[in-house]
Amino acid sequence: MLFHLLGLTLLISSTLADSPLYIDELEDLVRGPDRHILDAMDDDDYTPRSELKVKVDLILAKQSPHIQPTVFIQKAFEHIVEMKESQRLAKNKFWQARADEAGVGNLYEKIKHLQTDMTINELKAKSRARQLWYEMNIRHGSHSSEEGYYSRYRRSVRA
Repeated sequence: MLFHLLGLTLLISSTLADSPLYIDELEDLVRGPDRHILDAMDDDDYTPRSELKVKVDLILAKQSPHIQPTVFIQKAFEHIVEMKESQRLAKNKFWQARADEAGVGNLYEKIKHLQTDMTINELKAKSRARQLWYEMNIRHGSHSSEEGYYSRYRRSVRA
């Protein structure tokens, strides 16, 4: 059971670590003030993803062809997004199978939805994921994976 809880902890953190906007990847392609704007956007946990997407599209569209060919940046970004999406889908398929085996496939479906929900911000996505995690722990008889681990550890040391 502890193994399943540990795996699900990794599942939640790795799933939400993937942003559907790939701001960090675009940041690596552009130069100048737009790079600094993207850096700030990448750390922004409060702005809804849909608003960030509009800003990403504007930055992508306005890249100066005199400094860097706009078409090159757009094509490179499209290629990176395709590659990252393919990796994300493969990882989701793997973790969905693991979650199904552990009997919490429904929980993982909800987490996947949080990952791509453009109407919420990163902070709300993380908060909802933590809430799902808490609910799952309550159903499985532990309030936190650490608490369950340490209480079992203390019992084994006393024995």
